[in-house]
Amino acid sequence: MSRGSAQGLGLGWLLAALLLVLGCGPARDSDLLTANPPRMPLAEAKRGLDLCDAYLLRICQCAMTQPELAADCNRARSLPDALRMQLRASTGEGWDGGVPLRARLELEAQARKTVAGCVELDAELDPATCTRVPPPTR
Repeated sequence: MSRGSAQGLGLGWLLAALLLVLGCGPARDSDLLTANPPRMPLAEAKRGLDLCDAYLLRICQCAMTQPELAADCNRARSLPDALRMQLRASTGEGWDGGVPLRARLELEAQARKTVAGCVELDAELDPATCTRVPPPTR
């Protein structure tokens, strides 16, 4: 490697380090908390509840004819309740002075993971033996 290319490489690293120090790097956690992102839309929360309720109904109906799914039905019973609790807490219910921003973001992220779990578990069911049920209407 020639001396000129080595100096150019060193200058590139120096420039990258300078940009990180000056704040042109990735967003820091504190930056995200001051941005105050919008709350989870009500439609998203409702759709998530519908999806988890539909999975619960489907797995438990399948368990009536397939006893090996009984344990899955029992485990699925907690999913809609867990989601409701996460959504209620994320709105600040039960918090004096409202929910802290970090807590709200974490609760909404956990609620989205719960919904994703309902969707993934529902997708694992064999459509030939477990027919889909329409989601309940609210």
